[in-house]
Amino acid sequence: MKVIQKYLLAALTGLAFLAFPSSAIAREREIDPLKYGGVYYVPSETMIDVPAAPEGYKAVHISTYNRHGARYSESESAYRVLKQAFEAGENSMTPYGKEFADAYLEFEKIAHIRVGDLTHLGWDQLKRLGAKMYDSCPDIFSADPEIRAISTYVPRALLSMTAFCNALLEKDNTLDIREEESLMFLDYLNPYSPHCELNLPVDQFIRSKKAWWYGECRDMFNKLVDSDKILSRLFTDLSVLEGIDRFELLTALHVLAVGTQCIDSHVCTYDFMTLFKEKELKAMWEVDNYRFYAIKGPCPKNRGRGYQIMWPMLDKMLADGREALASDRPTVKLHFGHDGCLMGLLTLMDAGEWGRETDDPYEVKDFWRSYEIPMAANACLTIYRKGDSREDALVSFVLNGIPADLPLEKVGGCYYRWDDFCRHYTETVSNARKSLAVTDRDPVDVYKKLD
Repeated sequence: MKVIQKYLLAALTGLAFLAFPSSAIAREREIDPLKYGGVYYVPSETMIDVPAAPEGYKAVHISTYNRHGARYSESESAYRVLKQAFEAGENSMTPYGKEFADAYLEFEKIAHIRVGDLTHLGWDQLKRLGAKMYDSCPDIFSADPEIRAISTYVPRALLSMTAFCNALLEKDNTLDIREEESLMFLDYLNPYSPHCELNLPVDQFIRSKKAWWYGECRDMFNKLVDSDKILSRLFTDLSVLEGIDRFELLTALHVLAVGTQCIDSHVCTYDFMTLFKEKELKAMWEVDNYRFYAIKGPCPKNRGRGYQIMWPMLDKMLADGREALASDRPTVKLHFGHDGCLMGLLTLMDAGEWGRETDDPYEVKDFWRSYEIPMAANACLTIYRKGDSREDALVSFVLNGIPADLPLEKVGGCYYRWDDFCRHYTETVSNARKSLAVTDRDPVDVYKKLD
């Protein structure tokens, strides 16, 4: 079995990787460099949980948003720039650089044709999630629930759905499960998709390198990262890299390094993370983390469009909950998608600190962290009914197995009144739609970097 030996001990300490107090997160982050992989982070234990029903209640409905499991890098441009750099520097490599380049070029033979594909590790993550969900909620799974699973059209999400549902069926092969995948689900599963009508030209511009965030990321990179120092570990003469963008090259090297934790041992055993010192991994993550905050989070400069576009998913959760409470049969709604969509949903819901705003790119890392949406991340909403009553229902909302704080009054433990939840988030959906209707008309110049 492949092990990133330098970081194994740190990774094994990260079992409960999400809802620590800020100071605890900061301490843990210092001893777990794998987290500097951001969305490539693969926790040593994949968590999901349905909190036990309060006394006198029973769980009657589960709704999840699941990110797919571990995958290959989806950046074809990263593979191209790395190949360009190693070809340009072929005769100017350090001994370590030659070893690194040879390992990469061997790995690239497989990786470039498996861009974005789910790995065996990713499949196993989702199977564990499915089994854990079944075990955590006997109220529902022992009561002949109606289980409906839907996925985006992307193969890694579709296969993740299949792995999850297979695990449920291995627990009980009589379960009523229907799996579906279609472009028609994109409005709520991935409105950022180019195939989704909600994804307007202004939204595509915001996420492009022409928008303000790209220049700010480059500025952060130039301030935080000594690219010459890192590249000198690979090349004896950096002039051979003339014409290759340093920011793009270091970003590609970072993705290669941190993405190693997602790759199966029969594909690659080389530890590309050895290129970076821990503080350099942290600096590269900080830059990438701000990118996600700018385009999918509450960065004031995206005028709400980064996350308000996720309103259909929140609206569906509300509608499914109401329908479940009107039914005599338990229901489970499983949704399989992507990292940025889960970030947008959490920001829209103002869960934890996901909705916190700042104009300072360097503050973002202190409260908004992409590694909290690791491979196989999941959010789970559960509704509890009091006996057979349709009144006084409660709801919990859990992120990666840890209860998430919502801007609502709790009624004990991690529970909120369903009526309060519905009232608050129905208004949230309405406000998001109104805001988008205004910013739909924004000229793209609003989102350009100011000179």
